[in-house]
Amino acid sequence: MSLPASLSPAVRVSLRAVAAQAESDIDVAEVALLLAATSRPGVLLQPYRRHLAKICEEVARHAGPEPALDMRIEALAEVIAKRYGYVGTADAFRDLDCANLTYVMDRRGGLPVTLGIIYLHVARVLGWSLAGVDFSPRFLLRLEHAGRRVLLDPFEGLKVLAPPNLRAMLKEFAGSEAEIRPDHFRVLDAREVLLRLQNTIKARLLDSRQIEDALAQVELMLLFAPEVPGLWREAGVLNSRLDNVHAAVAAFEEFLRRETRDANRYRVSMMLQDLRARLN
Repeated sequence: MSLPASLSPAVRVSLRAVAAQAESDIDVAEVALLLAATSRPGVLLQPYRRHLAKICEEVARHAGPEPALDMRIEALAEVIAKRYGYVGTADAFRDLDCANLTYVMDRRGGLPVTLGIIYLHVARVLGWSLAGVDFSPRFLLRLEHAGRRVLLDPFEGLKVLAPPNLRAMLKEFAGSEAEIRPDHFRVLDAREVLLRLQNTIKARLLDSRQIEDALAQVELMLLFAPEVPGLWREAGVLNSRLDNVHAAVAAFEEFLRRETRDANRYRVSMMLQDLRARLN
């Protein structure tokens, strides 16, 4: 496998253990810290864990017992965005470090999904119903309580987003003809949030034609999400581009074991046939 050279055996074991966890048991921030450590050899994670614990304590203190929805929003925004300064930065979408949770915690700024992971962690510890939302232009958060539901933007200091805000964001991203659809608000489970984070890194590496590093990110994701067929397909394609024919064949075979959609299976079967011919 083309895993990052700095990946320690302990982190590898921890990430593989996540593969067997139920979604409700996954600590998104802890896994994000482990992933961050793969690109920062020797980084000590305990100070970051202590910082997250302190944030949880301060949010709980600010919110008080049995807080209403508005107080939960206020407590999260006051502590995380205002007191500690976790907001989006102008270079977030260009700087690869903004997808690394340890760098984000050092600098107090990053991508929407990286910032969102901090909020998700705090809500999980406090037992609040907060989830990531796969809104195409930007990763958002959905907070629910007592029959009420709001969408929040972690990049903008946990700004509450009304329908006009969402339409404007979508049109700026996808063009003036774009309209909001129900699938724009798909809720992500914990593993999907982590995959979105790592896919951001992989996409930027591909944009800069760093194929080996992009493959390393895919294989890192396969440690904690081996049942996602698309990751095996990506591993096959990238290995093929690097002329790692045996690895490409193995990845495509894993894809076919997991994928059920005939159209996707057919395309990969054709690629697999070509690769096997090369081996012969």
